[in-house]
Amino acid sequence: RGIANPAAIAIIRDLLKNPEHGGDPNYPLIVDAGVGTPSDVTLAMELGVDPETAIEGLAKFTGVGRRFDILYDDGEKLVVDDYAHHPTEIRATLRAAQAGWDGKVIAIFQPHLYSRTKLLFDDFAHAFGDADEVIITDIYAAREDLDPTITGAMLHAAIAEVEADKPALFLPAKERIVAHLLATLSPGDMAICIGAGDIVGVGEQVAAALDA
Repeated sequence: RGIANPAAIAIIRDLLKNPEHGGDPNYPLIVDAGVGTPSDVTLAMELGVDPETAIEGLAKFTGVGRRFDILYDDGEKLVVDDYAHHPTEIRATLRAAQAGWDGKVIAIFQPHLYSRTKLLFDDFAHAFGDADEVIITDIYAAREDLDPTITGAMLHAAIAEVEADKPALFLPAKERIVAHLLATLSPGDMAICIGAGDIVGVGEQVAAALDA
């Protein structure tokens, strides 16, 4: 859903983030003109609901499971899980991440299904423009049999070619991703695990280690 009234977005951002207007600069939901619940607020406003009432309703909404689910936040490092598994969803998620975070955005993507990865290969290769660093895992097969004609390594190579100006790693094993993130995650970094498979486990392990 898009935003029909761009001016409403400015109002929403101000009310959510500006302490002078009762907002919270650390408001947990990322507000982006093309993504998620601000669309609902804008619609409510266009139907005559005053902004304060609309924002009060949004403030009570804590999010949807596996949709920009914050697993760890110490004010300096952020670990997030998101269920995005289609190129359009990935682009929207990363655009929102960049809009709501001042530091580096590290995208860890687990492709889901051999058939989907093959069918949308070029779209996936061009979906990571808003990430500052990209990590690709092996494909999560789910219900499908192994297809040796498409691999996570192939997708990584394509992304590395498209995003030649940024780090792009292929780490097939989740244990290696956890170790890499714990060794390299710095203040100001957001690590966002993306995919419909079991990539959430990486975020959970990193969050647990950082919280220990």
